[in-house]
Amino acid sequence: KRHNETVATTALKKLMRYVYGPLLAGLLGYAAYANYSIVDTRAAAPVAHLAQAVLDGLEGRSWLISGGELDDMIVVLAHERKVPLNIVNLARSRSKAYGRYVASLFDDTRMKSLAMIGVSPLLSEWLANDPKAPRDVAVLSNPDVWFMAGYEPVPSRVLFTAEETTDDNMEVLYRRHKEFWDNITTEFAGQASVSP
Repeated sequence: KRHNETVATTALKKLMRYVYGPLLAGLLGYAAYANYSIVDTRAAAPVAHLAQAVLDGLEGRSWLISGGELDDMIVVLAHERKVPLNIVNLARSRSKAYGRYVASLFDDTRMKSLAMIGVSPLLSEWLANDPKAPRDVAVLSNPDVWFMAGYEPVPSRVLFTAEETTDDNMEVLYRRHKEFWDNITTEFAGQASVSP
C-alpha cells in the first residue's frame, strides 16, 4: 500500500512540475500581457507632474483648498516628500462626515464648530479673520474663496494665493507664469504622445 502511495505521489509531483507549473506560468504571463495597458502608469505622469507643481507652489504653506481633482496624488507626494499638508476639499463640503473630519484638523473650538456647520462658513470666518491665513493657505481650484474673505486672489502658477500685488510686479508675475505654463504644456504634449 505504501508503494502505491509513493507512486501516486511521484506521478502527481511530475504532473504538477511538467503540466501545471508551465500552465500557471503561461497564465501569469498572459495576464501581464493582457493587462499591461491598464497598469501602465505613463498616462498618469502629467497628473503626477501637476501634483508636484502644486506642492512646489505651496512655498511653505500647510493648507490647500481644492476641488478634489488631484487630492489623492497630492497627498501621496506630500507624504513622500514629508511635507505637512492639510487639504480642504470643496467638492465634499456638503458631507456631514467630511465636516467632522475637517473639524478634527483644527484646535480652535470656534473653527471646529464652523466646520461642523459647513466648509463655506468655516472658510469665510477663517480666511477673513486669521491674519496668518494668506501665508498658510493656497487655493487650487476656486479663487473666489479669497474674494469671500476680502482678499485679492493672485495666481501663483497652478495655485491662487492672497498676496499683495502692485502694477510694478505684474510684469514679473506674467513672465514667471508664462515660463511655467510654456514648460508644463510642452511636457504634457510630450507625455500625450507617449501615452497608450
